Amino acid sequence: MAKQDKLLELVHSMSMSEKRYFKLFSQRHVTHSRTNYERLFELACDLEEPDPQVFDQKVKEAGLSLRYLSAEKYYLYQLVLRALSNFHSGRSVSLQVKEWLHQIEILFDKGLYDQCLALTHKTRQLAEKNDLYALLMEISLWERKVLAETEEVSAIKESHSQVLNHLALMDNMHAFMLLYYQLLEMEQALENETREQRRELLEPYIRHPFLQSEQVPLSFQAQRHYWMIYARYYRLMQMPKEELEANEQLLRIMDASQMYKEASPYDYLEVYNRILNLTLYHQPEDFEGRLRALREFPQALAKVPRNVQARVALDAGLFEVPWLLSLGRLEEAEEALETLQADAVSFRQQLTPMQMLELIFWRGRCALQQGDPARTIQVINELINDSNPEEHNFLHVYGRLLAVMAHYQKQNFPTIPYFCDAILRLLVQQKHRFGLEIWVVRQLRRLAKVEFRGPGYARLIFRGILSDWEEKTASHPESRLPEYLDLPAWIRIVS
Repeated sequence: MAKQDKLLELVHSMSMSEKRYFKLFSQRHVTHSRTNYERLFELACDLEEPDPQVFDQKVKEAGLSLRYLSAEKYYLYQLVLRALSNFHSGRSVSLQVKEWLHQIEILFDKGLYDQCLALTHKTRQLAEKNDLYALLMEISLWERKVLAETEEVSAIKESHSQVLNHLALMDNMHAFMLLYYQLLEMEQALENETREQRRELLEPYIRHPFLQSEQVPLSFQAQRHYWMIYARYYRLMQMPKEELEANEQLLRIMDASQMYKEASPYDYLEVYNRILNLTLYHQPEDFEGRLRALREFPQALAKVPRNVQARVALDAGLFEVPWLLSLGRLEEAEEALETLQADAVSFRQQLTPMQMLELIFWRGRCALQQGDPARTIQVINELINDSNPEEHNFLHVYGRLLAVMAHYQKQNFPTIPYFCDAILRLLVQQKHRFGLEIWVVRQLRRLAKVEFRGPGYARLIFRGILSDWEEKTASHPESRLPEYLDLPAWIRIVS
């Protein structure tokens, strides 16, 4: 593994617009034209990966001296940070407040106290509206310095009272943040526990006095974390109805702040995605309206980043396809898949590996539901070959299960044990997480004997799966298998 280099990593993280801005910025702030700094920046931009050894070789090939390279890279790093600070100035509330604080200091140094005080009031209002309590402490400091110059004692006293109020609000906010991170820490320890064991372990936590009323959180961030805690708690307790209600409350809280929406759109998308997932599998009658709400979300933003456009388009498609398949609307599902594939091409730079694998899976699932097992096998082979079983284990497993179903329909019985054994090897070390999957694989593995025992043997296997399905799924609520494969519906078709 190559040694990390902070300059190369910083340049590698920059967008095209940020790089264009830096080139203009460097022309204004570096005296000599075509300096080493500009050439070093261009060489860093040309790297596919931020590898210091490759970079040093490129510098050497460009005829640049390596003697002072470390010092020049340090200066360039500082120059890039200055450019990025200018580029992003005012793009978020906290950056806007910090910019105004800088202006407050300048006005104070010049003795322009009236202007300085007016700006502190403006800055305070913005910081209070967005729960920026740490910055409010600094704002109050400058406010008191100005008031001390004007000897307004009563105003200084009022400023101190506001500081105490802000400290109380900050303590309240941090208390809820701490509770949330305590829950995340507990979640790791609860991974292997049953629902009843989880209930016993989480009961003292959820009885914390701060979690007994939604009136306790006093600020936007405190209220947001309050409902994040309950959404996470209900998810751990496998209570989908209550989790859905908590996420809807969370979304209502977040919708109250347009500034937060502009600054943190991905937080909204996380909540929308969870609401859609819960709705699709537990309240499908409400799914269409909530899918529409996700697609309309970018319209609520003044400026829509391309990453947000991509996330909305791709996530909406990956929810719409299984919904249409569950309703048996195969032609519409095929059209939705075509749109999704076009979006995947359009947003290929933003497409994640998981989204690509999901797209492949649903193509295979759609082909099987349309009665084309040969195409299913062809498509699923892409998923099996392109996915890492350790990184995407559940999707890799469901892809192989889909292949088993397709091979059965094509009567490729000798192939079935190969796929089933491969799945079992993946799952045997994690049987606490994949109990339902292991049971299904063991049942389907018996289909390999149909070639010798006849279709009556298959019907016997299928009847056993159907008779035990509800009990098995109820005892393994953590399984995502029912989200990806409607095994009972497939059995009723093939048997």
